[in-house]
Amino acid sequence: MTLQEIAKDILRLLQKSNLVDDSRLSERHIRYKIHQYRAEGIKETYRQTGKIEPIWLQTLTTPVTTQVAGVTTTVNKPHSIFTKTNSADDLTLQGCDCPFGRFKLPPIVSLPPVFNGPNDHGIFRVSMASRQEKYFPISIDRIFELVPGSSRARNNYYFRMGDILYITPLREKISLILILDNPLDAGISATDEYPMSFTLAEFVVMKILTQDFNIEAKVAADLRNDAADALVALQQQSQS
Repeated sequence: MTLQEIAKDILRLLQKSNLVDDSRLSERHIRYKIHQYRAEGIKETYRQTGKIEPIWLQTLTTPVTTQVAGVTTTVNKPHSIFTKTNSADDLTLQGCDCPFGRFKLPPIVSLPPVFNGPNDHGIFRVSMASRQEKYFPISIDRIFELVPGSSRARNNYYFRMGDILYITPLREKISLILILDNPLDAGISATDEYPMSFTLAEFVVMKILTQDFNIEAKVAADLRNDAADALVALQQQSQS
């Protein structure tokens, strides 16, 4: 199921309904609403179950360009590039002289723990590019309290301030597995597999039909059933 497929399915349902002026139908707007309601559905599912579904997770990538025999090729590598920073460059780090790695995060679906703590599960995993060594979440206050040279101070840590992610010790290439507010921020296109289950897709479709186009829930469900043969992404659900 791709973003393009589900957006076109929604447009087919809206056109079939004859309840919406065609001038209001924009695939670009529909794609935006798919991202929005996917994030809403993820938060609601997490609130009810406390579980992370693997399909939500994406690894941020970095485009790397190489040239061989005059042929230029660009591929997305499964790591993010952190830049070196310290208290002289970044006021956030006042109180600690050690170097940190810094990276600006794209918007994530924030899934905080039930109890207060530094771990937001929207940042699912931070590790070395090899993924063999993890970084652990910590608050900025706690990291400044660590005793230099102690066993705890020798661990790998990360903390987030706004949209900036900091790591210590510094490494340039880091693997970030996130739950993204807009999955396209991971370097995929609208024709790649979209990170959303069919159950969540059904939730998203109904939300768009009922909340954004004011179609009654029963009418929306009837439209979905009547148009099943003409659908692509949603037809996959009925066959799964």
